[in-house]
Amino acid sequence: MRLSILAELGRIPDDQERERIALEVCRLKPKTKDAVVMIRRYRLGREAKADPFRLWDRLADTVNSYIEAHPSVSMGEIAETLRDMAEHIEEGCI
Repeated sequence: MRLSILAELGRIPDDQERERIALEVCRLKPKTKDAVVMIRRYRLGREAKADPFRLWDRLADTVNSYIEAHPSVSMGEIAETLRDMAEHIEEGCI
């Protein structure tokens, strides 16, 4: 972890909460800047403003990471999966 992430985690006084947030950061693997923002928002009790462009970027990063890990996946499979996911979102199932 970067020092800036550790510094921000160090500002969370409760040991168990600090550990829970650190594990979540490790699971999500955001960029350093994004991790610091996430931790700070949690610590200060502020919700991030919804941003469709940021959501797009995060989804694209996830899809690109999946393609890197599974190069044999077809673009058709990805598109079909995303369409199915959009259907579930519209039905309120996610």
